[in-house]
Amino acid sequence: MTVFLETEDKYTLAEFPVENSELEELIQQFDGQTKVQVTIPEKYNVDLPYHVYDRKFTADIGRVNLFAERLEQLDSMEIAVMESLLCAGIISDFEEIITASYSLDSVPVWPCNDSAELTQMAFDNNMLPELRNCPCEIIDLLDTEKVAERVLNEHNAIMIDGYYCEPAHYQNLRSTEEHETLTMGM
Repeated sequence: MTVFLETEDKYTLAEFPVENSELEELIQQFDGQTKVQVTIPEKYNVDLPYHVYDRKFTADIGRVNLFAERLEQLDSMEIAVMESLLCAGIISDFEEIITASYSLDSVPVWPCNDSAELTQMAFDNNMLPELRNCPCEIIDLLDTEKVAERVLNEHNAIMIDGYYCEPAHYQNLRSTEEHETLTMGM
């Protein structure tokens, strides 16, 4: 991942993730400052969530490295889920993005390329009450665009990069686990 890092008087374009020694060198370039403005330029990166491109975040250089390492572990479905969370405005700052990357499995997601596939999925899974008692033969007569729009609206869902995601179901599992640990000790 190529990232533009800057402070008031210094800037650099850096490749992440890096080894600890390279991380220390980067920090030294910024006179020991670890908090910087971070921009992920679209022109240098592919396969990242679209909504992280060209936005300025304030972040610690070490956290940028952690994010890059984490991104290397995510598959296309997880990237689509992260994009849906960004699109829906559920996560927005850099720390939320990192934290969310560990809780992506809380979001229902299915491969789905277009409105016809979504209509079939809605029919097969009883996602709309109007379709529950319809015979299978009716599916070819449905306006798939309208059915897909209805499913997306009713389920607060997003179709993105070949996936159907329901970002409203997102739960920060880390916070939930930390909360349970804290309350169990009381």
